[in-house]
Amino acid sequence: IVLPDESYYEIEYNGTKLGDDRAQDREYLRSYYVKINQLAGSTKDEAEVLANKTLEVETRIAQWRADEPAIDDPKGPPLSNLSFLEEQSPNVPWRAIFSQMSKECAEQGFDCANSVLRDDNNMIYGDVHFFSKLSDMLSTEPVQIWAPFLRTHAIYNLGPLLNKEFLLASLELDRLMSDISELPSRERKCVRATTHGLSALSDLRFLEVYFGPKAKADGWAILKRLKKTFIKNLHSVKWMDEDTKQRALTKANLMELNLGAPKNYTYVPYPVSRLSYFNNSALAYHTKLLRMMIELDRPLNSETWNMRASTVNAYYDNGLNALFIPAGIMQPPFFSDQYPMSQNFGAIGAIMGHEMTHGFDNTGSQFNEKRQLEEWWSKKAQKEFKKRTKCIEDLYDHFKIADTQVEGDTTLGENIADFGGVKIAYQAFLEWYNETAGGEPPDGEKRLFWVSYGQNWCDKERYKAQKLNLGFDSHSPNPFRTNGVVSQNEAFGEIFECKPGAPMAPMHKCVLWHDTNAVEILSVLPQPSEEKERQRRQERTLLKHFSISPRP
Repeated sequence: IVLPDESYYEIEYNGTKLGDDRAQDREYLRSYYVKINQLAGSTKDEAEVLANKTLEVETRIAQWRADEPAIDDPKGPPLSNLSFLEEQSPNVPWRAIFSQMSKECAEQGFDCANSVLRDDNNMIYGDVHFFSKLSDMLSTEPVQIWAPFLRTHAIYNLGPLLNKEFLLASLELDRLMSDISELPSRERKCVRATTHGLSALSDLRFLEVYFGPKAKADGWAILKRLKKTFIKNLHSVKWMDEDTKQRALTKANLMELNLGAPKNYTYVPYPVSRLSYFNNSALAYHTKLLRMMIELDRPLNSETWNMRASTVNAYYDNGLNALFIPAGIMQPPFFSDQYPMSQNFGAIGAIMGHEMTHGFDNTGSQFNEKRQLEEWWSKKAQKEFKKRTKCIEDLYDHFKIADTQVEGDTTLGENIADFGGVKIAYQAFLEWYNETAGGEPPDGEKRLFWVSYGQNWCDKERYKAQKLNLGFDSHSPNPFRTNGVVSQNEAFGEIFECKPGAPMAPMHKCVLWHDTNAVEILSVLPQPSEEKERQRRQERTLLKHFSISPRP
């Protein structure tokens, strides 16, 4: 489907009809489908039929997705194999698809998908209902049902590679849906296409130009300092029993740090021509799929990253107990080897601390020191953890943007990481300053730390984009990633002389990885009426069913 989620279509979910308030959005999409089909050669009448039939199929797909049973097991569905897929959805040509991939990998000198073809249990099959319905429809519906859908989606997916008329048609849809008002510059588009299509070569050039030896050394100094402070802080957590704490410390000590770029690349060569942007892009995408398949039978390791070196982002991987800081985010305003360290600790330091904290958030805490899913926290530690994280959840439940309430539960993991990241970064900065200069940093340096942190999340978003992001982003809106976090940090209130009880220095604060008197009275916030709370629970149940896209 092309619309943001299933609720945009006319479907039913648990007896409730959805999509009534999204008729205008569906009409925007239908008109766009008419336009791109006309640009691809159809007459106006033909394009109308194609658009209508495409939306009919999308609506059926949306219903299948909405009907997918929830998986209650925190470990996810059991591992399965190719034979199981063929049994569950016999009209989807699974074996032919994987055999073709294996053949094309072999032509490039690589082995891939061999484990799949020999029926190893290494497949996560989480959409059983969806693929079962797809299989049924493939066998019962004529090609006349599928052809308009496939044609329209082919044009939609390839439109960004075509001429300006297609680009302007896409821009008009984006304008109506999220208020985007202009196309990206040619320079930005070309740079993005090159870094995606030639990631290894562009990474090496980016490192050469933008991540020199001093920047790398300073970055490693901050990252290692953050880990040292993170472990030191874990030692001081009194609400965690000793057995749980020792395992947590083992996990923290084993946490692997990665900075700059991957150590190795899987390079699959393909011809690049000066004559055809379209052909280059098609080959780049095809090659990317092959690279992904090549990784399938290889052992999991941190030498292969999920991000390019030039990416302005960072991430933590629970399966590796490792965090990854690309050179792309080691640039202004997040970092510079010319910035004072207070500024670097406040910006990139908080991001590094954020990723470390993910190893112990509401998801990361389910993975033990051996990177395996296990209920390894004691019952007492779990209770204390949930009590403190409930405070954070309740706090964010009271934030509102674009006339829409933030969901404290769906953003909890990222909010925990924001809280922990800035706390650890500030402690690390104070320790670094004491060791290098002696004593406490001047107040101006402390303030610069916090201002630098705030600048991390300084941006401009249109109303429609804010509203859209609330439904699909696991992060809180940027104003709350700043004010929501620093208002709960005593050090911020002290250095900016916030009056106790002021909005940025509430009397009762949410504190997770620390022990203060305030933590005993976790949060005294105005509670919504029972009726409003009941309505919100219903809305949450619906939203949780649909997927949320991650943003770093």
